Amino acid sequence: MNTPKPLPWEYDTRPDCSDVSYMSKSIEQQIKEGYQSERDPNDIPLKQPGAKADAGKSPVMQGVLQYFPRALLEVGRVSERGAQKYSWRGWEHVPNGPLRYGDALSRHIILEGIEGPYDKDTGLLHAAQSAWNALARLELILRESESDHGTT
Repeated sequence: MNTPKPLPWEYDTRPDCSDVSYMSKSIEQQIKEGYQSERDPNDIPLKQPGAKADAGKSPVMQGVLQYFPRALLEVGRVSERGAQKYSWRGWEHVPNGPLRYGDALSRHIILEGIEGPYDKDTGLLHAAQSAWNALARLELILRESESDHGTT
């Protein structure tokens, strides 16, 4: 029996992915402790060809885009529908945004149980709308935290 060959993005080329302790620390702590220092994950000197100073940086392509491509396309459809109804990036200016987007994501979770997977008003998946609201809420919380701590 032939085992299918992994796709290129399924290879984890980082030397050690088990140390995620930095994720529970503030940006200030990470910088102080050196988690954000510029270094190659394979300890190749930065001036040497082949070096890439990405040790400890978020693996956005590998860990988000390639993990959730279908989900992200659906969330994009929710963004488009919201922009048609309201405006592009208008969500960033909603008063009490984290609370209100938390309420919206909770409503979609509840409505999924009542209506089934698709929103009867928009035709979009309730799960995609919940995900969009969770992302909007998280983004606003992170921005607020950064402004409170003077980081960007």
